[in-house]
Amino acid sequence: MALTMAIIGFGKSANRYHIPYIKERDIKIKYIYNHRRHPEKEQGFYDADTIFTDKLDQVLDDSEVQLITICTPPATHFEYGKLVLEHGKNVLIEKAFCS
Repeated sequence: MALTMAIIGFGKSANRYHIPYIKERDIKIKYIYNHRRHPEKEQGFYDADTIFTDKLDQVLDDSEVQLITICTPPATHFEYGKLVLEHGKNVLIEKAFCS
C-alpha cells in the first residue's frame, strides 16, 4: 500500500523540489492545502487525483492521510507542525525548521 500524504503550501519549494521527488516514489499526494488558492496554477498540476483545498480541517481530519509535508515560510512552521501532530499525523517540516 502506498503512503498517502498531503502538502501544506503550493509555492516554488513544493513545486520545484518536494512534488517532483514525491512523484518518483510510491506515494499518493491526496491534498494540497493553500490558504490562498490560485486555480490558474492548479490547472497545470499533473495528478488529477490530488485535491486542492483551502480548508485545512479537511486535510487534518482525513484518516487516510498519514504524512503532511509543510512547505510554507518558516514563521508558519511551528503553528502548522503543532496542528499536524495534534491530529495524530506524521510531519515533515522544510528548513528552516522555525524562525
